[in-house]
Amino acid sequence: MDKFDCGCNNVRENDLLCTLRQIDFAIVEVTLYLNVYPDCHEAKEYLKNMREKRAKVAAEYESKHGMLTMYGVCGESSDKCAPWPWEYAAN
Repeated sequence: MDKFDCGCNNVRENDLLCTLRQIDFAIVEVTLYLNVYPDCHEAKEYLKNMREKRAKVAAEYESKHGMLTMYGVCGESSDKCAPWPWEYAAN
């Protein structure tokens, strides 16, 4: 099976983004599970671990490639802003 293509040109950036997407998926799924089984201690611990792992991977990504946000907007102090989706020449 081919590795999922996250649309990045840089292999390391691609790996970090794919890892973040996998962690985000796991967080959503375990959150849904906890909606049904709110007293499951294993799921609560798993969620805690996934949140910590996500924070580490996101920090690594942001230190190397710029800020991650829901809409692709970076902070004013950042000099590594990604182009907007409609900026075709930059993509």
